[in-house]
Amino acid sequence: MRDAAMDKKTVHSDREIFRTRPNMAVIIALLSGSGGTGKTTLLACMGGALAREGKRALVIDLCAGARGLDLPLGLESRAAFDLGDLLSGGCDEGQAVISDSTRPCPDFIAAPLDRDSIGIDAAALSELLEKLRPKYDWIALDAPSGVGAGSMLAALVADRVIVVTIPENASVRAAERALESVRSPDRPEPLVIINKLNPSFAASGAHLTPDAVAQTLDAKLIGVVLYDETLARAAALGRVLGPYERSPGFRAAETIADRTLGAASPKRWIVNRRALFASGAIKEEW
Repeated sequence: MRDAAMDKKTVHSDREIFRTRPNMAVIIALLSGSGGTGKTTLLACMGGALAREGKRALVIDLCAGARGLDLPLGLESRAAFDLGDLLSGGCDEGQAVISDSTRPCPDFIAAPLDRDSIGIDAAALSELLEKLRPKYDWIALDAPSGVGAGSMLAALVADRVIVVTIPENASVRAAERALESVRSPDRPEPLVIINKLNPSFAASGAHLTPDAVAQTLDAKLIGVVLYDETLARAAALGRVLGPYERSPGFRAAETIADRTLGAASPKRWIVNRRALFASGAIKEEW
């Protein structure tokens, strides 16, 4: 087993781990071993943050039959066509890709509601992504929760996989299964985001510490997001972009999104690390 404590302090933040062809989008897939990790909300924040920075960002919902990414983006009334229509030739790219020029928002392709992930052809999706790659700086796939056809599809067509977990035993165990399902000797090692970490819970043992999660999963962390009540409320309202973009949770997502594009943020892989240090959840202030 790798030295997880050493790895987490040296999480790569350069283009080597998200290396792709020049002037082409990096394609990432966000997976989770179980529901309730906040993966979709986190992805919406990451895309919104990059759009606010002027980056060309595209998010694609792969949760076929259970569309959900349109809600936190505030685009639920705009999805006349979806990924299934686009892949089957039922519409063109201009009809399927939803853009909102009135505010900083990533472009969006909705998941089909009338079919499951098994109905999405991997070769057709890969071909579409290669066509879209030159038009964007960043493309992110929101994979269905759990270990199944949808998550495997996302991992297959992405440059890099990121697994989102919350610091609870059941979620970490599910994340471990998700990591095992996508690890391959000829593919880059998946990365991990810990979401919704409560410093006081971690100090009391109710939440696992970042050290414990990294060691259990034997994986590199690319970010830790503390529980943010403001962002949780925004997610419940279905609006994480706009007035909530100054919340700590959104800023954490912004830091992680920047890392996927090669931004170096030494000692900032964890947002509000002082809160964790003060609570006693971590032994040193990274």
